[in-house]
Amino acid sequence: MNVLDNLINEERKNYLCFDLLKKLYNEKPSFKRIIDEGFENGEVVGFPEELWNRIDDQNVRGIDSFEQIFKEGYNIGGCTVVSKQLSYSFRNCTLCSGILPLIAGTKNSPNGEHSWMQSDGIIYDTTLMLCITKPFAEQLGYQKEVEYDPHMSDIYMSTYEFTNDPTFKKSR
Repeated sequence: MNVLDNLINEERKNYLCFDLLKKLYNEKPSFKRIIDEGFENGEVVGFPEELWNRIDDQNVRGIDSFEQIFKEGYNIGGCTVVSKQLSYSFRNCTLCSGILPLIAGTKNSPNGEHSWMQSDGIIYDTTLMLCITKPFAEQLGYQKEVEYDPHMSDIYMSTYEFTNDPTFKKSR
């Protein structure tokens, strides 16, 4: 069984968003070992179809769809913005930033600077395209420095309401 194939959505396997995951998995044996273990134990999964549906349901401005960001690979190096955009699909979540040493030296992360979203005990990493249980994240090296609830902001909530308003849905 190839774990990497199970982490990448078959329908979207050619999306550029998976490039960093593939690179780390194929070039860093320690990363591969931890991911394989997490997958086997149900602690690490790829973005499930239900999450892709949430992504597709978002109203966005300036681009055709939020999914386009992943198709073009703009999630890599854009973790803060992409995690925040993903958070609009969740009623209860927090946004986190800190360090993830294994991505040090990658696009926009010279020292491992990273951001992610958390909800119900799961880290949603929009750079690695993985859903990881919070306890297992420690094995990958996540070091949280800041965590906040964006729902406390009126500006965020206005965007949240627009993003999820079904009356604004484009026909696709």
